[in-house]
Amino acid sequence: LRVAVAAVKFQRLDEEARHHPGPLPRGEGAQKQGKQEEQVQLSTVLLAESYYAQSRSELEQALELARRAVKVSPKFGFGQARVGELEFSFGHVDRAKEALARALELSPRNAEAWALQGFIAAAEHRLREGIGYFDKAIALDGALGNAWLGRGLCRIRQGQSERGLEDLHVAVMVEPQRAVLRSYLGLAYSHAHDNAAALNELRLAKEFDPGDPTAWLYSALVNQQQNRINDAVRDLQRSQELNGNRRVYRSQLLLEQDAAVRGVNLANAYRDARFSELAQREAGRAVDADVANYSAHLFLANAYQGQRDLKGINQRFETAANSESLMANLLAPVGAGTLAQSVSSQEYSKLVASDGLGVSSSTEYYSTGRWVEQGAQYGTFGNFGYAVSGYYNSDPGQRANNKLEQTEVSLQLKQQVTPKDSVYFRAILGEAEGGDLAPRYDPENVNRTFHFTETQRPLLLAGYHHEWNPGVHSLLLGAWGTDEQKVQNHEQNVLLFGLTTNVVTDVAPIAIEQKYRNDVEIFSLEGQQIWQGDRNALILGVRYQAGNLDTHNQHTNAVVPAPLPQVLGRLFPNQPENVSTDFSRWSGYAYYYVRPVESLHLVAGLSYDALRFPANFRFAPLSSAEKQDDQLSPKGGLVWTPLSRTTVRGSYSKSLGGVGFEQSFRLEPTQVAGFNQAFRSLAPEAVTGANVDEPFESFNASLEQQFGPGTFVAVSGELLRSKLNRDLGVYELRGLTVTPGWTRQILDYQEWALTGTLNQLVGKEWAFSALYRVSRADLETKFSDIPTDARTYAGFVPSSDSSAVLQHVNLSAAYNHRSGFFGVFQSLWFAQSNRGDSSGLAGANFWQFNVLGGWRFLDRRGEVSVGLLNIASRDYRLNPLNITSELPRQRTLTMGLKLNF
Repeated sequence: LRVAVAAVKFQRLDEEARHHPGPLPRGEGAQKQGKQEEQVQLSTVLLAESYYAQSRSELEQALELARRAVKVSPKFGFGQARVGELEFSFGHVDRAKEALARALELSPRNAEAWALQGFIAAAEHRLREGIGYFDKAIALDGALGNAWLGRGLCRIRQGQSERGLEDLHVAVMVEPQRAVLRSYLGLAYSHAHDNAAALNELRLAKEFDPGDPTAWLYSALVNQQQNRINDAVRDLQRSQELNGNRRVYRSQLLLEQDAAVRGVNLANAYRDARFSELAQREAGRAVDADVANYSAHLFLANAYQGQRDLKGINQRFETAANSESLMANLLAPVGAGTLAQSVSSQEYSKLVASDGLGVSSSTEYYSTGRWVEQGAQYGTFGNFGYAVSGYYNSDPGQRANNKLEQTEVSLQLKQQVTPKDSVYFRAILGEAEGGDLAPRYDPENVNRTFHFTETQRPLLLAGYHHEWNPGVHSLLLGAWGTDEQKVQNHEQNVLLFGLTTNVVTDVAPIAIEQKYRNDVEIFSLEGQQIWQGDRNALILGVRYQAGNLDTHNQHTNAVVPAPLPQVLGRLFPNQPENVSTDFSRWSGYAYYYVRPVESLHLVAGLSYDALRFPANFRFAPLSSAEKQDDQLSPKGGLVWTPLSRTTVRGSYSKSLGGVGFEQSFRLEPTQVAGFNQAFRSLAPEAVTGANVDEPFESFNASLEQQFGPGTFVAVSGELLRSKLNRDLGVYELRGLTVTPGWTRQILDYQEWALTGTLNQLVGKEWAFSALYRVSRADLETKFSDIPTDARTYAGFVPSSDSSAVLQHVNLSAAYNHRSGFFGVFQSLWFAQSNRGDSSGLAGANFWQFNVLGGWRFLDRRGEVSVGLLNIASRDYRLNPLNITSELPRQRTLTMGLKLNF
């Protein structure tokens, strides 16, 4: 309204000047005065046109006209302030500061210019300086609501909540019908835990300006805090729909950043409604919309974290979860709440978050004897933030030799060196100890002698972030870490080859006692540059990794199968093996994002990897040989929205795995069009063991449709491929001599899956979801060095082709009451059929039922819960060729307590 009124005023002045110029003064001095008046008149016309262009959401034209106005009249202070205001609308902080400095030099009594100076200082966390600017603005114009708003927000962030709230009250009093002021007042009331007043102010803001998305966003945050999950979802959806209305104040780039943040908050609300698949899709779209949005990266990390195998056997999603969390921490400003991931939030409420200390804890207990403890102590002081986090998991397991004990301590530091530069540091200490953790078809068929320990002391990460301009970022990451693994196994399976003139004639699997130790030291350095414009973005990066692997192994007490003579066991060498090998990797990548039309978003990428790695350091007998490989990996994807509530997504990607934990942290994008492409592994490690240099290929497609404000339907398909030629250690028998050797094994893995989901909000308190997924996994293995006429023993098969088809149904009903009470009922169905060489395994068909209830209190600062899992106490047998999360094998009681202060 203010813009429109100003535009009309300036247009009228222009018309009066052109139609009633009046008499011109005579003489030389009069001519000079006339030229000055004409010049001012022209700059005024340009400024009027600038306001008119802004009213039509043509911000670039508005800025250009304002620049022309001050070029014509360099001493036009109001025009300089107008340039600063528009530069700030594009996020050009340095240019805005320069223009405002000139404006205040020329027009020191311009209150709005002083207020804008205050907002820039606040954005750079110069709160005391910002308050000084707002004080000057208030002294010049006590009825300027923006000045009272800015000073109030700064005071709240300084910890002066009451004084800050008083300033926001005054802002509303002097401009009572400005919706945005009431929105901020509502947010401040929520921060002060007066939610009734908060919702009332936000209701008034919606009435005064129904087209402003701000009030809808803040009311969603308040509703979510008050356990009104369905209302939060609907308000966030409305906020998303209205996001484009702010284009009169925000550039297209900043609007896309706003949309990404709204999408992340929406994903957060979906998660509370137990719509996990919908939440992950929304987070993926948010990252695509704004590749440098730390909130989107953080929520996507949380989504991948929920899919991880925390026991560390099948590590398909480890790289994506860790890397997205790292990107969030590098891009986020200090105080954004990203360091302590267990308590992080992705929202605009950080505008009223003050400096200080915080503590969080989470405790889970299971009647099987499992305890999980997570805790964090964190704080923000000006431009410095830190977090100390701990994780402890003690699990006796559900079968023999299934115990696991994990401990991890992490220290994270973040320093905002300048408004554009920040440094990040993280140190991780971790230990794990356990037995046979791999999922088994038959829980009785386990290795009862297997025992491992793993120690990371330490893993160090250091990062640097420089923001040149909005959307232009430079990132640098350095990492150094050590990892020690020890294994004791009395039942390691190794092949014995009988050779005649170097031709394999006999193959027998033997059992042998093993003592194994692997020490890894790896260094990594990666640089990335992001250029982001209104409709496109470019990411370029390069990564170099190098390391050393010292591996020690000793085999004793070999047992050969009948009918081979047992005396052969005495011929095996018992001397320790000590092997030192090197690892190196060069990677370069480029990703281009473009939106040719509003409804279509395209992604194209290309990466190149060159590896030098140990031929065999895992499957003893060991090898000191090294191998080399390289791969050029194309990627492509699209996100098409032909209708406002219809989305079609598709992607293709190739990538190349590495050696070990060096894959866990990287800056390279982990997803294409919302689909994961950063795999640590594809073939189930529970079946094939851990692999090196594994190539990955993925095809993905999805159709997503929303009906009304609360019905969501999606159908997606996925095809994953991996074909690997690896070396395994064997023993070779020549006459009466047994020596270490090696053989080649080909692993060809393929998995396809079709998934359908239905999510439904009902009323204000109920949320229902249904998922059906059918997947087929095929694994073909072949020992290429074994002739087809070789004799085999003890049931050994030199080649196999196994297949498993798994159907899965997940039905859930979630209830969230505004009092804080919540409840969930879940039904799970699994049906599996085994084919090929796995056909001897009986299929599965079973249901499990779970119920969970609890109470969220103190504005969600606390939560208690109790649940009963596998109510019918139904055990199961599933072929591990299909990757599934571990299910309880008996009726299990679970209790939880979460606190956050």
